Amino acid sequence: MELCFINNNNNKLSGPFFTQSNIIEKDEPPLQVALFDVGSKSIVNGGPFSSTKIEICALDGEFGSEDWTEIDFKEKILRERDGKQPLLVGERFITLKNGVASISKIIFTDNSRWLRCKKFRLGIKAVQNEENIKEGRSQPFRVKDNRGQSEFY
Repeated sequence: MELCFINNNNNKLSGPFFTQSNIIEKDEPPLQVALFDVGSKSIVNGGPFSSTKIEICALDGEFGSEDWTEIDFKEKILRERDGKQPLLVGERFITLKNGVASISKIIFTDNSRWLRCKKFRLGIKAVQNEENIKEGRSQPFRVKDNRGQSEFY
């Protein structure tokens, strides 16, 4: 089984985004994630895994491997820099319902300029992963400091 973002093109988010602002615009649909059965390529909409609790996390934008292990994924999860507030706030923990969940509020509190590639990815992972559910991730995107955001952007 594998977690995936399902309502955007190739897991691509429409950034760049700004710190302290929701990455999901008011007039956009929520970001959706789903648990897929890799063999049948269908959403796991029944059984105990269809209500798995998942965590949304920030990943290094350079996490480019297509075939990763759980350890590889965990090593790319980013935390806040010293003296800063949590890097990601909003709906960080959600529970799938019939294999699908919607995220309507995710906010980055720090820009991505401090990373070598200057980009983040969103990651999704099962909170308790006894069944080897593969994590999911978005394409890389930039998060800019909100002080550089113009009123007309």
